[in-house]
Amino acid sequence: MMIMLTFDDAVTSSNYEYFQTIMDQQFRNPNGCPMKMTFFIYDNRRFNDYNLTRKLFLEGHEIGSHSMSHRFPRSWWSQASVREYKEEFVGQRRKLSQLAGVPWENVRGLRVPFLSINGDSVMEMAKANNFAYDSSCVSRQILDSTQNALWPYTLDFVPSGDVCDQPRRPTRSYPGIWEVPLTRYSCGDGKIGSMLDECQGHIIGSDVASFFWRQFAHHYRTHAPMGIFMHATFLHREQGALNGLVEFLREVILLEDVWLVSVGQVVDWMKQPTPTTGLHSFKPWKC
Repeated sequence: MMIMLTFDDAVTSSNYEYFQTIMDQQFRNPNGCPMKMTFFIYDNRRFNDYNLTRKLFLEGHEIGSHSMSHRFPRSWWSQASVREYKEEFVGQRRKLSQLAGVPWENVRGLRVPFLSINGDSVMEMAKANNFAYDSSCVSRQILDSTQNALWPYTLDFVPSGDVCDQPRRPTRSYPGIWEVPLTRYSCGDGKIGSMLDECQGHIIGSDVASFFWRQFAHHYRTHAPMGIFMHATFLHREQGALNGLVEFLREVILLEDVWLVSVGQVVDWMKQPTPTTGLHSFKPWKC
C-alpha cells in the first residue's frame, strides 16, 4: 500500500526543522530506497527559502507548484482563467527551476491554494503545459468503516461530484491528466477535514498516531493510497503532532507491503500497475 506525505506552502528555516526530523529517521521502503515526500511550494520570496527547497529536491523529494502568489480572496481561484492559472503555476515552475535548480520537467504536479478550483481552467492549463497531475479535488464521501477510500483517477473521463465535490469541478475530459484526490475524514467531535490543518484542536497530541492508524485501516481494506496532507504549521500548532506522525511512520514502514512515496510516484504506479512482488524492480521507485 502507498502512503503519501505532502506539505503545502513555503519552505522556511523554521519548518525545515520538522522536515529534517522526519528525514533523520531514515525511513526506508522495502526496496531499500528512502521515503519520498512531496512539497507543493508557492513563490512568496519573503518566506520561501530556495536553498532549502533545492536541498529537499537533492534529497530525492518531489517539488510541486502551489502558485506564485497564493493570493486572497479564496474565491479568486475558483474564478481564475486559463491565462491566470498559467501565470501562477507555470510561473512558479519557472521560479523553482531558476532559483532552486529543480528541472522544469521534474515539477510534475500542482495543488490549487485553498483547494478552490475552477476545474476546467486549471485542467486545461495543466494539459497545455505538460503537468502530469493535479491534487486539489476533494471527495464527497467521509471515509469510515462503510466507505472505501478513493484511488487516483484519470481525467480521460469527466469526474462526478462523488470524487470531486467542488462547486466548479471539471465539466470536460482532459486525457492524460491525473487527479490525486483528497479524502474527507472525521477528525472527531463532529469535525470533518481533508487536510490535517482542518483537524486543529480536534486531535489530541497523544492520539495523533492512533488517528493515523484509523485512517490507515480504512485505506488498507482496498490498498487505495493513503494521503497525509498538511501545512507544516499543523506540526507546530498541534502539540505532539510531530512525535505522533513519526511514531506512526516508524511502525507502519515495518509492514512489508507499505511504501512511503511521493504523489508523483503514486501516479507512476497508476500508469504502470505493478504487483507487490515486482515493486523491488519497479523503475520509477528505484533510487
